[in-house]
Amino acid sequence: MYIQEGKCKICGVPEWKIKRSLQAHRIVPGRSGGLYTIDNVILLCNKCHYHADRDLKQNENKLVN
Repeated sequence: MYIQEGKCKICGVPEWKIKRSLQAHRIVPGRSGGLYTIDNVILLCNKCHYHADRDLKQNENKLVN
């Protein structure tokens, strides 16, 4: 998470440009056994987090690269 330098992993918007803080998003969802661990969490802005939760498949390549 610290490597992201305060930017959303998907769209790259810096945290200072958004009204809310970046949100922790589990790559492997909790319902599939995913934990809040450093290798399973990325930071997303509210907009990207909303869309990632709805359609993880579409963003999968962006989330793990």
